[in-house]
Amino acid sequence: MDLIDKNVLIDLLINCRARYQDMAVKNNVTANAIRKRVDRLISQGIIEDFIVELSLAMVDAELLLSLIYTDGSEDEKAFIDQLSTPTGTNPYINYIGPASGGEYNLYIIFSTYTEGPKGLSESSAFFRSFNEVQKVDMHPLLYPRGKKVNLSTMELKVLRYLFENPRMPISEISNKSGVSSRNVRNVLVNFARNNTINLTIRWNLNAGDSIQFLAQIQWDDKKADINSIKQWLFNQYPNEFWGELISATRPLLFGTFVVNNLSSVAEITQSIKKNPSITSVVTLLGKPSRGFPDIRTTELKKLIAETGL
Repeated sequence: MDLIDKNVLIDLLINCRARYQDMAVKNNVTANAIRKRVDRLISQGIIEDFIVELSLAMVDAELLLSLIYTDGSEDEKAFIDQLSTPTGTNPYINYIGPASGGEYNLYIIFSTYTEGPKGLSESSAFFRSFNEVQKVDMHPLLYPRGKKVNLSTMELKVLRYLFENPRMPISEISNKSGVSSRNVRNVLVNFARNNTINLTIRWNLNAGDSIQFLAQIQWDDKKADINSIKQWLFNQYPNEFWGELISATRPLLFGTFVVNNLSSVAEITQSIKKNPSITSVVTLLGKPSRGFPDIRTTELKKLIAETGL
């Protein structure tokens, strides 16, 4: 993947309905060239799905990143199936990615949790309930929560068809829902303005020829703040650094990097360690991951179903 692919994917992550023409202008190419790139990213499996989900605030939830270390005795597929069973003890998981974890097998898990410390405790107990699990390292994340509002009937009508196809043209939503094109457009604008609905993608950056890895970076908060660390990473690695998730409890971030070969992983890791403000770097190399609908999607589905639309 090149820099244009990166820009396109990040734009779609922010808003999967981003217009080809807008992305084309930003990248100094034609809209048709952007369309072909999106089609290729889909065919390669890098874009796995287009998603509509409620914001975290709409379901009173927070985002959690967990590192689950096992003794290696588990069958990987069966273990992931057990973790992700929607009817199981913890229906909040939306991503599981096996990764390298030193002496242990490692699973990187993204999930949501509710009820604050109680929800965190229940998540920890769930992960530790598996005999294979040797260690659980959980990181509540600072992540945009959006707003909590009551959705109108018109908004739910639009969501009924966005849920079917998040990139459905406005004219088609209008024809199917009976809501005018103007009002459909206004609804979409309000979703974005109020941050109540996320229109995004699920990606798998390991699906193509590139290699994705997470760098778990801890810094000395007496020497630097999060903004200076982020800016330094973007300046140092403009092509490789794709973004970050920030721990809510300590000076720690998980940086997403995409490179072309394993030697680049080692080079970047060693380079980051040389920053005098950074105290430690742990590289987490991911394998093909699996995504699942979590509470933000299932609750939206229930809302739509309950209206009878």
